[in-house]
Amino acid sequence: MGIVNRLSQQLSGTIDAAVNGGVKEYIKAFLQSDYIDMHPQDEKTLVEFRIALKNQMQLLEKGLSVFGENCGEKLRPLHSHLVQSHQQVSMQIRKSIEKFLIQRKAKKSTSQVRPNSPSV
Repeated sequence: MGIVNRLSQQLSGTIDAAVNGGVKEYIKAFLQSDYIDMHPQDEKTLVEFRIALKNQMQLLEKGLSVFGENCGEKLRPLHSHLVQSHQQVSMQIRKSIEKFLIQRKAKKSTSQVRPNSPSV
């Protein structure tokens, strides 16, 4: 099996995972505000996880570029599908992270307000 075929398998398995849902399942499991509410001790790890997801998406984008330059006409439809899937997953990750950060900021600001503090 050639290097282009191995690269296509790696990209497919990561971007468009048919088994266990891939990155989309990580988003559902760990980037929902419910998770951090139930596991506040994991907040630092979740920050690292968000950074790792962003880095992974950037690496996959580079891999797709290399694949696109070398795949030939026979694999062009697969490349197009993977590019589209990558864009969808990247957008989903960005939106999930933004929503997560907004929710965390709102919860932190409301928890800092003291109900019994005197009004000025």
